[in-house]
Amino acid sequence: MVPGNADNVRMSWNFIRYMSSKEGVLNQSLSGNNPVRASVYDMPEYRDGVQFVEVMRNIFKYGRKLFPGFDSFAEVRDIIGEEMQRVILGEKTAEAAMEAATKKAQPLLE
Repeated sequence: MVPGNADNVRMSWNFIRYMSSKEGVLNQSLSGNNPVRASVYDMPEYRDGVQFVEVMRNIFKYGRKLFPGFDSFAEVRDIIGEEMQRVILGEKTAEAAMEAATKKAQPLLE
């Protein structure tokens, strides 16, 4: 999405189109990111530089979403992340953190 008040809408859309194109995804993948388009796994430029390309391709092919989508997913993910950080920092036990996360997230799930 490009905000309506963007200074250069055409340039913004060109950037979005490039970043989601095969060439853009290939360049991102060659820079160390995993491809987000299955077709990149078949490109010689990518295959030649990646050791375990077939394994990675199979993961992409059979991968599943970790969580089902729902309206407040981003907010719930943030709540869980914040509580997990409290556990890592030793501020809460895992049980206490997940109880707090449940209490905070429950209204968003209703």
